[in-house]
Amino acid sequence: MRGADTRQARRWPEAAYNRAVSGNELRDLLNRLRWNQATGGEGTVVEARERGQAGEVVRRLPFATLAEIGPRGVTLADGTFIPYHRVLSVRRGDEVLWRASRRGHGEA
Repeated sequence: MRGADTRQARRWPEAAYNRAVSGNELRDLLNRLRWNQATGGEGTVVEARERGQAGEVVRRLPFATLAEIGPRGVTLADGTFIPYHRVLSVRRGDEVLWRASRRGHGEA
């Protein structure tokens, strides 16, 4: 944190994770998960489309593999960059915390 901020850290209610988000709000969600002292993103999986030799596949990325959460996407521990437009969902167990809108992902 910059400077001496004496305000209490904002607490994000669980319901905030479940609301529909778009744009930079996906980044905000990932940062809230990362800095959540209770869970630290434990049990959270990011599902993203990835291009490969066999075409596009959906890759399930444990939250712990996210090394950097940047303004345009995430960088994994192995150096792979995943832009936000390729992220399909963020899940914790069976609970969907965030899902991309169907528009723009080849679905009607």
